[in-house]
Amino acid sequence: MSGEESKGGIAMNVRQMRESRGWSQEDLAAAAGLSARTVQRIERGQVPRGDSLQSLAAAFETSVKDLRSEQRVDAGLDPDYVKAIKGLQMHLVSFAVCSPALCLFNLLVTPEQIWVQWAVLPWVLGVALHMLMLRIQFGKVQVFL
Repeated sequence: MSGEESKGGIAMNVRQMRESRGWSQEDLAAAAGLSARTVQRIERGQVPRGDSLQSLAAAFETSVKDLRSEQRVDAGLDPDYVKAIKGLQMHLVSFAVCSPALCLFNLLVTPEQIWVQWAVLPWVLGVALHMLMLRIQFGKVQVFL
């Protein structure tokens, strides 16, 4: 495991373990005897010093090895699946924002000629194909994780 992978794994694990307990960053800092700024830096990917890592492990009642684990401790989700779902979510958000804007633009600029369906219908097809590809690749589509 490279240092780059390890720091990303630590950041994700710390955040997931903190959130699963319903703790704020300040709560975790108090439990681990660290500053809130240190917790923020670790969650952003800064590699923690050994003593900070020990303190975090003690606060979570786990081992340093579990904190460093590439396999997310609390979430049994495939990282590739999470990334793919976030892509689908961005696709859906852009559709939800742009479609009404296009409808409004169409009605304001050329109310006598409705053309917006020629932009929106292919987009609907694109979203459907995006979902189908996720279904084929991962065997499921869960838009909200």
